[in-house]
Amino acid sequence: MHKLSTKTPLFEQFEEIALTQGDKVAVDSEGESISYRELLGLSLEIAAGLERATTREQPVGLLVEQGPLFIASALACLRIGIPFVPLDPSYPSTRLDHMIKQSATEVILASGTQAALSSSVAGPGRTVKNIDDLRIESAPKSLPTGAEDTAYILFTSGSTASPKGVMQSGKSVVHNVIRHSRNFHITSEDRQTLLYPTSVYGGIRDIFNALLHGCSIFHFGVREKGYTDLGPWLREKRISIYCSVASVFRHFAASMPEDLALDDLRLIKLGGEATRRKDIDLFESKGFRPDCVVFGGLASTETGMVRAYRHEKGQPYPGSALPLGYPVDGVEVTLVDPQGQPVERGEAGEIVVTSKYISKGYINMPGETTEKFSANPDGTISYRMGDLAREDEKGCLTHLGRADSQIKIRGNRIEISEVEAAILTSPDVKDAAVNVGENATGEAMMLAYFIPATEGTNPDLSLKLRDHLLSRVP
Repeated sequence: MHKLSTKTPLFEQFEEIALTQGDKVAVDSEGESISYRELLGLSLEIAAGLERATTREQPVGLLVEQGPLFIASALACLRIGIPFVPLDPSYPSTRLDHMIKQSATEVILASGTQAALSSSVAGPGRTVKNIDDLRIESAPKSLPTGAEDTAYILFTSGSTASPKGVMQSGKSVVHNVIRHSRNFHITSEDRQTLLYPTSVYGGIRDIFNALLHGCSIFHFGVREKGYTDLGPWLREKRISIYCSVASVFRHFAASMPEDLALDDLRLIKLGGEATRRKDIDLFESKGFRPDCVVFGGLASTETGMVRAYRHEKGQPYPGSALPLGYPVDGVEVTLVDPQGQPVERGEAGEIVVTSKYISKGYINMPGETTEKFSANPDGTISYRMGDLAREDEKGCLTHLGRADSQIKIRGNRIEISEVEAAILTSPDVKDAAVNVGENATGEAMMLAYFIPATEGTNPDLSLKLRDHLLSRVP
């Protein structure tokens, strides 16, 4: 097996693997399949054309649908030393415009199917290049992106503020792959899903986890196809590693036929949101093989994998949601109080991540970078996540919600995520969300919105849910 190195350029490591894997499937998407040899050749052709079309001074936007062409275009940027910015074609044009302006992107690579959208986002000082017109059958002359250089710029969701462009270096990408390899034991024989959009951390993570291990990656368009066909597709493609947000797994597993056995699936990686008791109940009851495991944990666009938690079939379920888990190599977690001082074990505190292998900060946002990131004398960087957690005596971290999601009602501090978790323990509830509002007299009150587990109206369900919550009060 190829030995991964945080000191070697990312593209060079992919190239070495591609040359050894040859005709093995690298990417399979919607009936289109491309081998490692073909993926390497395509990326070099795009890189040669891109080299002539750019000044290599600014990032390149990728307005390309998910699949082989997006991955080849990303690799082409790495080959000639330019960071890439994934631009999801499904995003509103206003969000795409913000991402392009914030990252100072001047050249946009677009596939032919995105011609109309690319013309709408092309503004003053921007150039749109059709990938098919760029391809040149010659070797690029520029040097690949170095290990310390920015490999890509990935934008946050913008759920708490304006979307920020997170810069990630090649060495951080590789070390994140190493962390996953040590926890998931990925090999070249694995067959992995690509269910996340390539514009988010999960999608980029899954691409490099697969390509830097020489295994095959299979794309299924959940947005377009829904969940019903996902189970049979996993069986047909003999998927061994499944990765998605918890809610996608929840809907897919609930719709999974009782007699469907996924004999090849050995690992389920869930992220993006809390893995609930109902998710694990589905895992226990459906046709997943006895030695299949579920992995949860803690990760972010800025940090990559921070903590990992492994759940085996039949293992006791700890609470209403999976813990964030235990330490991983190369990453240190400290819990601090509002003044930035470490708290005692067992006490709640904000998560601070320290490592040599996390983001370099937010592009063209020095104020926000200074607020969240700090450089340390030993060469590490510390990042304040804005999440609250508690660590038990065994070193396992439990999530307590966002530091900015606490509310006060009649002087009592309440964590919204804990209320949501309590509601979701009811067998009558499929999903729930809690917010703060006001009653008729202007006093603060909590508002809970929920989706019943069964269809139809039930006027007594709200009262039943209230009694359920009261029964859980100590």
